[in-house]
Amino acid sequence: MNYLEVYFNGVLKQSLPVKNDVISIGRAADNDIVIDNMGVSSHHAVISKKNNHFHIEDLNSTNGTFLNNQNISSRHVIKPHDAISIGKHTLKFSDWTQSKNTKAPTNNYLVNDSADETIVISKRTIEKSKSANQSSYEHRPFYLIIRGELMEISKQLLTKNNYGIGKHKDNEIRIGGWFTPAYIAEIEKIGHSYYVIPLKKNMVKLNNTFINSSTLLAPSDEIKIKKLYLKFLTD
Repeated sequence: MNYLEVYFNGVLKQSLPVKNDVISIGRAADNDIVIDNMGVSSHHAVISKKNNHFHIEDLNSTNGTFLNNQNISSRHVIKPHDAISIGKHTLKFSDWTQSKNTKAPTNNYLVNDSADETIVISKRTIEKSKSANQSSYEHRPFYLIIRGELMEISKQLLTKNNYGIGKHKDNEIRIGGWFTPAYIAEIEKIGHSYYVIPLKKNMVKLNNTFINSSTLLAPSDEIKIKKLYLKFLTD
């Protein structure tokens, strides 16, 4: 069996069994490999198998996909020992003899990289949580009560699938300050549920506890980021 090794800044983080002929990679939660970092596009690249060969193809990503340090613009065959670079992450194929000393492969995986707060999480983990909460939340409207950051208290109806939080002007919820990161967190709708996704380590508190991985939101949950307070509600 082939395994896909995930490296971050040259350090092996996980070895994953390749069981599908198509593996999607990107920041959106519906990918097979989710790299939750602003340098990665929502649907960044795809690995596909054809005629017993694996191919890598960039999906018009913003920052590009690199095969052996070469930016690719079309589909390329992946050969043994080839390195696929997406942001600070590198993916390599191997067999079990090469990976036997790494972490045991699993179907559900989570990698926290504290160096730049990147999160890699499997779609299976998200789907499991989503199905458990889907029936009770399916038809409810969701809101955020927003206060702090020199703004009056406001009530925001959540109608989009993604809300960015940070200093950059393209965030839906902006936070000021000289040293405020451009992107701190996201609130993302997956199925009929919402998740808070930290993009910076130890900057997002959920119910007064720091979180550093994607977390399902429940009604009345409170999010604090610097002087910004968000309360998640539903009717």
